[in-house]
Amino acid sequence: MPSIKGQPLGTGKYMDILPFTTDNTVARIPSPMGTWIVAYIDTLGKEIVRFDVKKYISIVQPLSKSGGISFISLSDFLPFANGLTPIKSDLKKQYGYINKNLQLIIPVTFNKARPFSDGLAAVQNEDGNWGFIDLKGKLVIPYTYSREPSRFMSGLACVKNKDRLKGYINKSNEVVIAPKYEDATVFYKGYALVREKYGTPALMIDSTGKVVTTFPKDLSYIDNATPSAGIYGGDSPDYPFYVSETLKQLVDEGKGIFSYGTSYGLVDKYGKVILECKYDHLSDYHNGKMFAYKSSFIDNATKHEYGILKDDGEWAILIVPSEF
Repeated sequence: MPSIKGQPLGTGKYMDILPFTTDNTVARIPSPMGTWIVAYIDTLGKEIVRFDVKKYISIVQPLSKSGGISFISLSDFLPFANGLTPIKSDLKKQYGYINKNLQLIIPVTFNKARPFSDGLAAVQNEDGNWGFIDLKGKLVIPYTYSREPSRFMSGLACVKNKDRLKGYINKSNEVVIAPKYEDATVFYKGYALVREKYGTPALMIDSTGKVVTTFPKDLSYIDNATPSAGIYGGDSPDYPFYVSETLKQLVDEGKGIFSYGTSYGLVDKYGKVILECKYDHLSDYHNGKMFAYKSSFIDNATKHEYGILKDDGEWAILIVPSEF
């Protein structure tokens, strides 16, 4: 269960619950046979809204005479952002947006629709092109992008040109940072991580495109929401609010986890290597500590070390496996 300060939220209250990717998430409520009750909850465990899935689906399409509902899973419910969340009509194969009162605020007219961020949402028309709408459903950035853009963060969205190079636009659809990067994250608190070409150094840039830091050439930042399916910039349908782990750590903590091949290390926001890439796994860096795993071959045997590692390379907690 999610928790704040170690206190459980709603223990035993939910059949299933999705991880928090923003300030709210969705959970399934135990209910009688034949019903499907869902609730959105915030990070304090307070319910934002609770509803029967039949009522939810009836917002955008009629129910069958038998009373059955379309196939739906918990992962089909995206969190609310800017007060709205996308909803899909299986009959029309299109999306619209509802508010927390389950009112259809923006009609079902889009082939694809992403959650709102910074007051705008990326939507796709019937021709397969992408633009952005505002909270009233007005198209404020035309359908000019053939490839899906990222969400707006820090007033900028990552877009991709016909040469598959990435750059950034502002809310007026002006190119603020020219498309010249083969890889790029969403912005976070005014910064992004980019790479001009694979094999060139990773860079941290500010919202004007100025290079703030150049990192060691062979190191890669962690951006787990950049799947092979082609979604880029830390924005896949499965991770709609994802921000690169390395970027968040660099901005919030001053140091971030990088990888070199299959090994991991720690680098500060100025590009100085703090811990060499000699760990099999590093994650969740916060307040000078992170989860770590390291293996080494000593005296014809493999030694495994797990635990909480400090950023000076010393173990804060070393988990010693049982010999039995």
